[in-house]
Amino acid sequence: MKTIFFLWCDYCGLMSNPKKWWETSLLITLKFQIKKKKMKTKQTFLLQILAIAALTISCNTPNEPVNNSLTLSAEVSCTEAWLKLSANNVSLPKGITITRDGNNLFSFTLTTNDTTLYDSTLTPNKSYTYQAWLSPLGGESNKVVATTLDTTSHNFTWQTYTFGDARVGSSTLYDVSIVNDTLAYAAGEIYLSDSTGESNQTPYCLARWNGKNWHFMRLKFFPPGSGGDSLNAIGSAVFANNKDDIWLSAGTVFHYDGNRWTAYYNMLGAEGATKIWSDGKGNVWFVGRNGLIINYSNGSLHKIESGTSVDIQDIWGTDNEGRQTIMCSASNVASDGEHKILKINGSKVEQVEWVNSRRTHSIWFDDTNSIFSCGGGVYIKKHRIWIEQTSLPLTYTRRVRGNAKNDVFVVGDFGLVGHYNGTNWKTYPEAAQGLFYSMDYKKRIMVAAGGSDKAILLVMKNLK
Repeated sequence: MKTIFFLWCDYCGLMSNPKKWWETSLLITLKFQIKKKKMKTKQTFLLQILAIAALTISCNTPNEPVNNSLTLSAEVSCTEAWLKLSANNVSLPKGITITRDGNNLFSFTLTTNDTTLYDSTLTPNKSYTYQAWLSPLGGESNKVVATTLDTTSHNFTWQTYTFGDARVGSSTLYDVSIVNDTLAYAAGEIYLSDSTGESNQTPYCLARWNGKNWHFMRLKFFPPGSGGDSLNAIGSAVFANNKDDIWLSAGTVFHYDGNRWTAYYNMLGAEGATKIWSDGKGNVWFVGRNGLIINYSNGSLHKIESGTSVDIQDIWGTDNEGRQTIMCSASNVASDGEHKILKINGSKVEQVEWVNSRRTHSIWFDDTNSIFSCGGGVYIKKHRIWIEQTSLPLTYTRRVRGNAKNDVFVVGDFGLVGHYNGTNWKTYPEAAQGLFYSMDYKKRIMVAAGGSDKAILLVMKNLK
């Protein structure tokens, strides 16, 4: 009976691994055969059956995790999976094997409680089953079924709009923000003729899209010390959380609450912002020239030291289950200076690894597994490596935005428009018009804004 108990304790964990079961049962039989001379044949056979039955009854079935201290989760793109392995109450270091569809994929020594592994050899729109195993003689994690994203359609229609009276001045739109497919705002300066055909010197600072046409708006403000004289707003940045929560930088900061536009004269520094991002919870970030970062949080204004004097061209963030990730692109366009990607953590800023020889003008991500940046080339950061997208023309690009990591647009100089479907890029030279300074993309609609002598707005719609 001592032999039975020893075998049961030593090999119970192996029952969760079907590959080890046959070896275990053979070993049990072998041990009993050693004592064969001291036991009757009938007794030997009975004890063998009891040992195997004890193993079968006492251990978990192959589909159940026998070691709850290993947890595996997965996030995917079209061709990749990021596997996060968490180990609790496991004595480290420990050998680990990761399987994919039952075949060994990774074997390594685990030295930390949390680690991420990268599988880059997948096919779009296909399911894979992953599992982690402790070795030797250990348990297993939960099984994770990860289905890769399908590629998105490159099939878009588009319409181009141009506005402006060149007799008065150069009309340009510097930024755009989409609320939905029937509401978008573009910020800049637009000079139009009046109803009699005469030139009007007063610029419009906003263009508003209703799903079919663009309508123009003027705003005035009274800066401190102006003696009551108003100034015409010229838009430089706009960001819409929803139809009743819109922020505009236009010589001063304006906010629209669904009823009216209100000027905020106490937000010194933010009035010249060239890009805005908000989490929709009362927190707004303004970035701009000479390293400007300002955070407006529920009535309080805070300047954040960026650690750079170059222009911050873009800001983007995500807020997933209360975990915020906010990043900025910092580079001068036409003059020398450092090129940085910055990450904002509360009141502190840290630098993210970047291709230092290339300008970075814009940044976008839906999670940090895949980060898109553009400027002096378009790059995607995957598993800590920035990969240049060499299939695109080497044209200076100024904005990147997406719905997901398999559905991303980039726009830039010479009217460049490119769409990424998760595996490849497609450009639209037929839609090229002038220079695009900004762009937004939400669900089925993309709007790019720019200009040369006239303001340009490009509206693209996905047909799928």
